[in-house]
Amino acid sequence: MPLNLENGKKKHFLIWERRWLEQWGILDIADKKVLAALYWEELTDDQKSEFSDREYIELQKLKQKQIEERANNPTMMRQHFLTTASPLIDKMILASQGKTKLDAEDNYATKEVWEVLKSIILTANNPAPMLDLKGKTINDQIDQILTGVTEGKLDFKEAKEYMSLVSSGFNLQELPKMLAKLEMLENL
Repeated sequence: MPLNLENGKKKHFLIWERRWLEQWGILDIADKKVLAALYWEELTDDQKSEFSDREYIELQKLKQKQIEERANNPTMMRQHFLTTASPLIDKMILASQGKTKLDAEDNYATKEVWEVLKSIILTANNPAPMLDLKGKTINDQIDQILTGVTEGKLDFKEAKEYMSLVSSGFNLQELPKMLAKLEMLENL
């Protein structure tokens, strides 16, 4: 997507997705640096050779920082695992249709990763519908959630999730009251 700059020139704006590695030759150095920082291991030797040793060290430090952040954040770790492992889902679908074969040498690793992905797929729920709860008092937020349940817009599990979110941003002593109100509705 080109952006018009003040001097009348146009510059392409990248979202720095992995697919831009295929367009390496047309990119400017700033975009190449960002892509290299994100996907260094996937660069070809020719692509890597465009960077000086200093830049390489900076990229390695940035990559190490990302690894450390991920190691200390289970949510980021899970996201990284799912992003990296998600092509296996397509591979398993193709294998189930007889369009590809699974590699025998990677069988153990594939089997282990597939078990994790399969359990995530089997236990996945649709996200709760969006509710605009910002700027409202706790009581108004709870009333909106309970109204959503009574109108059939939310199920009980979704309502409990919303109440948990509401309570985490406010006084946790409110949670038992909220859950009691929800259980009363659930028992009707």
